[in-house]
Amino acid sequence: MKKYLNEIKLVWKNDWKTILFRFGVYIFGVYIFGLGIALYLNTQVGLSQIDITVYAYIVISHNITTGVVTPEQITDYYSLYLIVLYVGLFIVGSIMKIYTTIRNYLKFKDTQIIYKNVTMILLDIIPIFLWPLFVSLSSMYVPIDAIGQMSAFARTWIFMGAFLLYCLGIALVVYSNLLLGPYNSLSANFCEITKINYKVSRVLFDCLIASVGIISLLINNPPGLNIFWDNYFVFGTIFMMFISGPIIGLMLKYLNQAEKIFKNKNIKHYKTQLKINN
Repeated sequence: MKKYLNEIKLVWKNDWKTILFRFGVYIFGVYIFGLGIALYLNTQVGLSQIDITVYAYIVISHNITTGVVTPEQITDYYSLYLIVLYVGLFIVGSIMKIYTTIRNYLKFKDTQIIYKNVTMILLDIIPIFLWPLFVSLSSMYVPIDAIGQMSAFARTWIFMGAFLLYCLGIALVVYSNLLLGPYNSLSANFCEITKINYKVSRVLFDCLIASVGIISLLINNPPGLNIFWDNYFVFGTIFMMFISGPIIGLMLKYLNQAEKIFKNKNIKHYKTQLKINN
């Protein structure tokens, strides 16, 4: 344990500027993510796979008979149910992480693996509350009610813009490699276990998460279910379930390429300065 703590101190001492930069990227990513969600929640063009399940349980738990989650109910209940869902994802992701930890420890006999992964699991608790908080804060100044009253054409364009913000936010968070959160960790942990492509893993879990809400609605069959499908399970939902993963993967690719270009420029500049000084 002492060796692990010393390694953390050494990393902070040598790379504190990079860590602070990545932390800034992370906070900006979470902000963009929350803003994107707040913008599309009442567009009635579609929801993300997570939001389908969140809305489903709001409808079921509060006996909503109209099939429509109002802006007031979004403000009152959305963040709370998002936290509950994140807790469930955190449990599943933690089980995966524990499995890979045991497997890698038995293979390499290195206790640092245990310390590192336990730390990562514990740190993943923070986004469970931080991410819904940013969504809640964004919902306070985004005109959710006004968006719902716009034309279908305007709402569609707002949804598309919000979708890109949502994807960019997640890409920035994953790029920062800090506090990925239970949703992103789920795909990452599954990739580590199965060695499958991140994009494939993302689409798979997007479908599984959405299916939880869909199956719950079909079992409970609340009044106004047809209206719910018409408002929320439309092209935007399919778009987010199958397109968001590849787009996030593409954004990550370009973010990593930009980082390499920036590093190479710095290295060239450093070498040029050395030649000048010598």
